Amino acid sequence: GNPIVVELRARTTDRLGKDHHAAWHYFRTEDLFRTLHPVTNSVKAVWKRKDLSLDNLATANAVPDAIPASLGHTWCSAFVYVDSTTILQAFTTRDGARYSVQSLVARVERDGFVPLKISNSWSNEKGRGLYEPHIAGFKGRFFMTVRAEDGHGYVMASEDGGRTWSKPKPWMWDNGEVIPMNQT
Repeated sequence: GNPIVVELRARTTDRLGKDHHAAWHYFRTEDLFRTLHPVTNSVKAVWKRKDLSLDNLATANAVPDAIPASLGHTWCSAFVYVDSTTILQAFTTRDGARYSVQSLVARVERDGFVPLKISNSWSNEKGRGLYEPHIAGFKGRFFMTVRAEDGHGYVMASEDGGRTWSKPKPWMWDNGEVIPMNQT
């Protein structure tokens, strides 16, 4: 629009190595971030697409093996629409000291999201594994990008609406050179 209006949120954290998060804080800017104004009642619809939890799932008519045991890190990644009745939510699970990433495909219903499918999962052997996934769609394909602690960020692709993900590949420049990253 004109002016360009951006709404963002930030979360306070202890940053003492444990990522203990506190309350969300919402801000709005209409002058390209020269000033930020606190927002007490967020109005942007995208915030309703974040923080998906097991409480948002309508499991009565769900396929039993499509119900995840947990939905970690959904606070950092909004779900995306596959079509008008289906969503795709990236999340993390934990197996011991390692995080794995995968996605939930669910049908939009009046009383919540009905789980349809849990995708394959991916991790790695360094640090905490793969975590904090984000999904974007483009021309019928979906891409998941994830953090890691091995000097790389990774990307995966899905050709089937997030039901399966390709093997994680490090982010690269157009010339094929791997982009060095520190957990970003």
